[in-house]
Parts: sequence; C-alpha cells; structure tokens
Amino acid sequence: WVIDAGGHEMVSARVFPVNRGLDHSTREDFAAFRNTDAKAYVWMLRARSLETGDYEPFFTVSLRRTDAEGHFNGMVVVAVFGSYFGSFYNSLLGGSEHYTASVLRDDGTVLAQYPEPLSSASPAKPDALLAQAIANQSHSQIDEDGTPFDGGRLVAINRVGAYPVYVTIERTKASILDGWLHSILGYVLLGVPAAAALLGLALLALRRTRR
Repeated sequence: WVIDAGGHEMVSARVFPVNRGLDHSTREDFAAFRNTDAKAYVWMLRARSLETGDYEPFFTVSLRRTDAEGHFNGMVVVAVFGSYFGSFYNSLLGGSEHYTASVLRDDGTVLAQYPEPLSSASPAKPDALLAQAIANQSHSQIDEDGTPFDGGRLVAINRVGAYPVYVTIERTKASILDGWLHSILGYVLLGVPAAAALLGLALLALRRTRR
C-alpha cells in the first residue's frame, strides 16, 4: 500500500479502488514515522485465516515517504508472510533438520523461522543468544555457546542492509561433530586399505630391489 500523510490509502496492490475512508493513522509504523525520524519500520502481525481459522504470522516492511521539503508525507507498506521464508529456507537447506534459520527484528522479535513452529497460536519468543548478538550492533558476526555435549550452537547472523532486520543460520555443535566424525570415518575406511596396499607395494619393490 501507499498511504498518505493523513493515514488514508492512495494505492493498493490487491484492492481497486482503495477505500479512502479507512484510517491507518493509528498503526504502529505510521505513528513511528510521524513522531520520529525513522526511515524504515518492521511490524510483526498475526492474522486469522478465513479458511482454517488458524493464526498465520506475517510482517510488514514500511518506508517513510517525504515531500520536496523532506517533511513526513505518509508511507509505503509491503506485507510479507512468514511461510514464504519457510519455503525459501527449506529449498536452500534441502530440508535438513540440523539447521535453524530465522528472520528477526532488531529488538529480537522473531518475524519468521525455519523449521516453522509446530504451534502458531503465539509468536515465537526471542532467543537469548541471538538477542545478545543483535545487541552488539554488528552487521555480521558468528556467535556460539555450549559444547557438542550440552546443546551448544554455532550461529551466523547478518543484518539486512540498513533495515532493522537480521537473518540468522544456526546449527548445533553436536550435528557438526557428527558430520565431521562421519567424514573422518569415510576417509579411514578408504585411506587405511589404500595406505596398506601402498605399503605392501613399497615393501615388495624394496624386496625385489634387494634381490
């Protein structure tokens, strides 16, 4: 949507003509633009599906509009459903159960998550490790906690441009260790017989040379 300085819709990508009587001036993002110098605002919402009756999470990304003098002149709003990110990360990670991916607001609010939570009755709670990483105000970093034996994790976090949004990829240290052990085992199963064969050939060559 494009919303004017009075809080009324000007253009909508889904509805034509728009309802000019609707008042959006009480929206959280509109109030933030009107009362502060914020350039972008991300707002977490949940709406009940008309088909299933379940709550479906989505969030809006809003950008401030200004006039020629730089004064507040409304906003542009795009709504994004969390299920889109679930589908994206599922294709990116190949459905692996070892990874967790999240889209977070800069206050730690979870906007979208993969795998999607089993229950959609309430928003996911902010994660302490991710909240700490965001608090460090780094655009990109890797954090970790614990060990492979007590639920330790490794988390990569990256800020999305100038938006108050972060994306994260998380993997347990136990799964990393397990993958490493499987790789080493494969090398051992292939390498030991090969090394033994090479040693046997070397001994045979040495014996022939001496003979």
